[in-house]
Amino acid sequence: MAEIKHLGVFSVAKVSGILYLIIGLIAGLFVALLSLLNLAAPAGAGMATAGFGGAAILIMALLIAVFYGVLGFVFGGLFAWLYNLTAGWIGGIEMEIRE
Repeated sequence: MAEIKHLGVFSVAKVSGILYLIIGLIAGLFVALLSLLNLAAPAGAGMATAGFGGAAILIMALLIAVFYGVLGFVFGGLFAWLYNLTAGWIGGIEMEIRE
């Protein structure tokens, strides 16, 4: 059994940030697609769009992705830091590695 004793805080934060950016981009584009479909619906058939046009919806989708990425970076780094503290007290995660 191998044991993970330490995680690079910045490397975990970078990977986590990029992964959450991708997740946020997918979620933001899905929400944007639904919002754009709502704009194409006949008057009174969809939700209120509060005056947002197509461009504003796409900008919001990108902002959602960036927000997810930043949160992923921050919480990924926090997780790695807390893992390192915990692994120092009780040991790291055990893994079986095969070649």
